Amino acid sequence: MKSATQYIVLGVFIFFLVVAVLVFAAFGTGNQSTKTATAVIWGTVPASVFTSITYNLNAQNPGALNVNYREITPEAFEQTLIEALADGQGPDAVLMSQEFLLKNERKLSLIPFTTISERTFKDSFIEGAEILLTPEGIYGLPFLVDPVVMYWNRDILASKNIAKPPQTWEELLALASQLTELTDDKSIKKSAVALGDYINIDHAKDILSALMLQAGSRMVVRDTAAPEGAKNLTGNNEGFPTNPIVSSLSFYTQFANPLVSIYSWNRSFPNSMQMFVNGDLALYFGRASDLSSIRRKNPNLNFDVATLPQPQSAPSKKTFGNVYSFSILGSSQNKSGAFGTISLLTSAGIEKMASDLTGLPPADRSLLSVNPGTAAGDVFFRSALWTKNWLDPNPAQTDFIFKTAVDSIVTGKSRPVDAAGVMTNQMDEILR
Repeated sequence: MKSATQYIVLGVFIFFLVVAVLVFAAFGTGNQSTKTATAVIWGTVPASVFTSITYNLNAQNPGALNVNYREITPEAFEQTLIEALADGQGPDAVLMSQEFLLKNERKLSLIPFTTISERTFKDSFIEGAEILLTPEGIYGLPFLVDPVVMYWNRDILASKNIAKPPQTWEELLALASQLTELTDDKSIKKSAVALGDYINIDHAKDILSALMLQAGSRMVVRDTAAPEGAKNLTGNNEGFPTNPIVSSLSFYTQFANPLVSIYSWNRSFPNSMQMFVNGDLALYFGRASDLSSIRRKNPNLNFDVATLPQPQSAPSKKTFGNVYSFSILGSSQNKSGAFGTISLLTSAGIEKMASDLTGLPPADRSLLSVNPGTAAGDVFFRSALWTKNWLDPNPAQTDFIFKTAVDSIVTGKSRPVDAAGVMTNQMDEILR
């Protein structure tokens, strides 16, 4: 007998396959049969996810889905795609995070609003996915979310009689000196939090992005009037009394200053995740996808997960996160099959299946309102709804810009206000 979940997945599959067939005309006729969703897709999500999805769907409805999926590491993804397209051997669609969107927009095919309306998109997917929207259409269909969250060592906090992790940055500041343990020579034995430097802090750019977005910056946004299609807002105050980039850099780098009471990080430490896994770091800011790695590296570590701290007076809750979406390539000769396939893969039933397989929250709003059944999942689902992001013109170059800004402050070469100014000018250069 089929379970209720199986009936839901099958029902959702049939509905979206019918919808896909009805809108195939918007993307050309193609050569595939409309009875099977068929496409070649490349992405950075593990291939095992699509093997399981295909197996489960086809077990219920034989021949329903035929996905030729190739997994590529994030580091090699863009170059592999460029070389394949130059040889005329590219896929029909890609599954990528918004980090790669702006740089590769011209390779993608817009889904027109006559196919999926802007209203339907906003009602269906999280706000963080709206980075895919343009005045002319949609650059992809959202699939999974990987938000920045806070992992905390339960033993360290309990040893200091701290009942729960900080919910605001102000609370974190108050706890930092209490959580950091020093040796007799004033060296750090156990650290309160991995903030302050860049080179040995995992996801430093993500953490800084979250701070800047929380402080009011919109970073880089879409601008259809500009030739490059984006507008650099890092230098704007956005209505706040201080520049969000300046205040974020000031807050972040103070934890690497040995002259202040909250000093808790330096370059002699291993990377922040390893420090946390070793049991020597109280608070670690990482992605939801880090959970399995932490558990695997130290099964005995007594830790939990919480949402990213927020500014005490913030009008809304925000974190930074990667939104993974399916986008159809303009070079594809199978746009109809690709659209049918990604429509099916981003249906609620399939996104739930993918979420269960990966541990990442789905991008579908309707699923995020349901209790995921695990303590970590509850945090991840809430964080997905808080997720914001920005149009990154070149991930490698902006990573260098963020690193340079932090390094210049930590080494005393620049004040935060000067480092922020240089950062804004460098972002302008990339966009030009």
